[in-house]
Amino acid sequence: MNILLDKRILGGAAILISVFVAGYFVLNQIQILKAEVRILKSNIALAETKTRNVKAITNTLDDLNEEKEMLDKLFITDENLVHFIEDLEEIARLSGINLKVTSATGILNAAELGPSFQLEASGSFSGLLRYSFLLENMPYQMIMDKINFRKEAGESGNWKTYYTFRLISYIFSK
Repeated sequence: MNILLDKRILGGAAILISVFVAGYFVLNQIQILKAEVRILKSNIALAETKTRNVKAITNTLDDLNEEKEMLDKLFITDENLVHFIEDLEEIARLSGINLKVTSATGILNAAELGPSFQLEASGSFSGLLRYSFLLENMPYQMIMDKINFRKEAGESGNWKTYYTFRLISYIFSK
């Protein structure tokens, strides 16, 4: 009986040791999995931070693009020079005067300040003054070289104004 009891004790001890060893391995695996979960959580947090940063940069770039478009409207290039002349004609129409672009001289190199224009406008004195005001307040930098008002001969009451200016807010393209 002693042998049977000893076998049972040894069997129970072996089972108990096996349970402890299996428990140790299971707990060890749980600890490893916990560490991996912490690493994954850290990686997820880092990815979320990167995503937020990318969104912030994208929003900043969108804002900068809007500002760049606004700034681009303040400068004339070869591509939108015709639009500038159309703007000159539009403010003449709004002022109620007749406008003729008598000369538009391009620039040959970047050392020149910008293209020069000569305009001839005719109409009422108040219309010409309004046009002068609108011309000087266009969103472009210009150097007015000469503005000459002359009353036309006769009793028509019309005036002529001759403008000579250089467009400074011009982007020279090579």
